[in-house]
Amino acid sequence: MNLKKYFYCIILVLSVGCSKEEDNSGIEIKYIQLGNPSQNGYIERFNRTYREDVLDAHLFRDIEEVNLETERFREEYNRFHPHKSLGRSSPLEYFEEFS
Repeated sequence: MNLKKYFYCIILVLSVGCSKEEDNSGIEIKYIQLGNPSQNGYIERFNRTYREDVLDAHLFRDIEEVNLETERFREEYNRFHPHKSLGRSSPLEYFEEFS
């Protein structure tokens, strides 16, 4: 298995939020031009965060460890990580503010 391709697929699925099973849901994936990451700054920022917090921070023995750490990261990122678009508050804090 090509791990670089596998990690790219993980990053794409986490950041875009779709997978091959959802291709029939009407979501159209538009790819950016090669060598022009500024066309999608949000994804590039997420990719950097994922790479720093997961891939660079741990030594993995197998794919199962990558999947477990990725799931932990996804839960933390979607609940507790401060987001600029939410006024530097976490999604959980933002939700509680409006509940």
